[in-house]
Amino acid sequence: MKRLGEIYRFKPTNSWSRDQLNYDSGTIKNIHYGDIHKELNRTFRIDDEVVPYVNDTLADSVKEDAFCEEGDIVLADASEDVDDIGKAIEIVDIGGQRLVSGLHTILASRIDHRIVVGFGAYLYASSGVRKQIQQRAQGAKVLGISKTQLAEVELAYPTEAREQQKIAHCLSSLDEVIGLQAKKVQALKQHKKGLMQQLFPAEGETTPRLRFPDFREAGAWEVKRLGDVCDVLDNLRKPVASTKRNPLCT
Repeated sequence: MKRLGEIYRFKPTNSWSRDQLNYDSGTIKNIHYGDIHKELNRTFRIDDEVVPYVNDTLADSVKEDAFCEEGDIVLADASEDVDDIGKAIEIVDIGGQRLVSGLHTILASRIDHRIVVGFGAYLYASSGVRKQIQQRAQGAKVLGISKTQLAEVELAYPTEAREQQKIAHCLSSLDEVIGLQAKKVQALKQHKKGLMQQLFPAEGETTPRLRFPDFREAGAWEVKRLGDVCDVLDNLRKPVASTKRNPLCT
């Protein structure tokens, strides 16, 4: 058990807004806190992630000590949601590229190698660490946490690197399975959306493009105004128009 400040040191970050970043070209990539909340994987591999470039006019202002290294932890220091305050990713594979940590982030770099690359991502997501971060966060509408507060968070880890690697491999394997399943679900959603477009008539038409074999000779669909088949009610459940009621509508 060690305090975070005993095994990590804090490196410089920047406060560039989205307007100072782009997704087209550049020599330096930048991690924005909003991407930590919504887009980035817990184990950050630069070739698998979509992160913006720093505009070329700002590239020369980046200090050498500000660049991320493999094993670094990037935390979001602000959030409107207590569940996301201090949410962290670990830089696992930087692919030889230059990467910096941006607006509303804290960049923690290992002082030595007692925490192996890949283990930190799950260490910072563990319930014990997350609870400490949430308890230290301050603010009303927007929560924030400082480097000083983070430095006091206690980290429990096995001293043997092989055990850390075993834990990281187990959990990352499950993340891979989850990712594959998510892609399958997304593909099914797109398939369903396409079917919806074909199983219902297009605007101005009365026959869908695709019909089940039993109904291909059934003719055109019947078209009615909504008011002809349902009562239109206001928010107090009172009829606002007198219409013929369809027994299938409630």
